[in-house]
Amino acid sequence: MAKGSKRQRKKNMKRLGLWEGQQYAGGRVPGRKNLKRVDGGYRNQHGVFFSEEQKKALERAVNRSNYQRKKMQAEADKLNPNNSQLRLMGKESDFIITRQSKSLQKFKSMEEYEQFMDKQVKIQSGEYLDERTRLYKRNYMKAVQNELGDAGIAMKIRMMKPADFRQLVEKMGDEMEISFVYDPSSQLARRNRIRNMLGMKPVDDEDPFYNWE
Repeated sequence: MAKGSKRQRKKNMKRLGLWEGQQYAGGRVPGRKNLKRVDGGYRNQHGVFFSEEQKKALERAVNRSNYQRKKMQAEADKLNPNNSQLRLMGKESDFIITRQSKSLQKFKSMEEYEQFMDKQVKIQSGEYLDERTRLYKRNYMKAVQNELGDAGIAMKIRMMKPADFRQLVEKMGDEMEISFVYDPSSQLARRNRIRNMLGMKPVDDEDPFYNWE
C-alpha cells in the first residue's frame, strides 16, 4: 500500500511538472526506439551517429544546465515566495529555462545536436537568459503601448538592465502583468500601479502623455 502511494505521488508530481528525477533522465519513452549501440558509438532512431564522447559531452552539458535551472528556481523563490506555490499549479517564471533533456533520440541531424550544445553554453554563461529577457522586455513595452499608452513606463523599461528588469518581474509576479483594460479608470489604475513599482510618479488623465500612440 505504501509502495503504491509513493508511486501515485510521484505520478502526480510528474503530471504537475514538479518531479524532475535524478540528473540523468534516462529510460525509454513509450513509442520511441531504443538508442542502438554500434561500433564506435551510437545510432539514434533518425539514423544519426554519435560517438561515445559526444554522448558524454551531452550528459555533462545538460547536467550543468539543469543545475542552473535549479539555481534560477531558488533565486526566484527568494524574490517572491509565491513562485514556489505557482509551481505547484504548473506555472513557472518565463525566465526559468525548461528542464534540458539528455536524450540523443531527438536529434534529426548532427547540426541539431551542435545547435543544442551551443544552447547549453549560452544557458551556462547567462547569455541565453539575457536574450530571453530582452525579448520579454520588447513584448512588455508593446503591451504598455497598446494597453496603457504610457511613454514614461516604456522608456523606463527600455533603460533597465536585463538583470534588473528580470528581478523586478520575478519579485512582483502577477502585479506586473498587463492585460486588456476595458475602461479608462481601470487603465489609469493599472498604469499607476506599475509606475509605483518602477519608482515613478503617478499620473492622471490630464497628463499630456496619457495617449501617445
